[in-house]
Amino acid sequence: MIAEYRPVQPTPTAIVSRSLILGQQSTILRMVARQARCEAVRVYHLWVDSRRRFPWTRLARIACGASDGTETKRDHIRERSREAILSGKLPVGTSYRSWGGPSHGTICAVCDRKILPRELEYEIEFEKNNGHVAPPMFHLHITCFQAWEYQRRLMR
Repeated sequence: MIAEYRPVQPTPTAIVSRSLILGQQSTILRMVARQARCEAVRVYHLWVDSRRRFPWTRLARIACGASDGTETKRDHIRERSREAILSGKLPVGTSYRSWGGPSHGTICAVCDRKILPRELEYEIEFEKNNGHVAPPMFHLHITCFQAWEYQRRLMR
């Protein structure tokens, strides 16, 4: 004959002690969750601050703007883009079409350096009948494009 299973009823003392243990554990878990949220907010604000202070990130400098291994300063790139606009090499108007992607080894229209195949480039295209005599498509490093865009907006 098989014995019938009967669950053991906990005593009131056991229920109270188990309740206290669960309460302590939930308090600890709430404290850990609060600390994790505070840390996540702190890390997020550090990231936001770094994006505000350093918008020309290391990745952009390495991948886009430093073909020969030297970092070109932002003011120098802006000066070169201003010179390209004033000399008529680059137009001031808005582009007809633009897109970015891996380089094909072309020369940057702002800094006159080769955009290496491992770097990213930005291609901008203009309409042929906008009064501009240069070719309607230009290849730029990403940082050079940012500088050209900045100077273009200043000169409007």
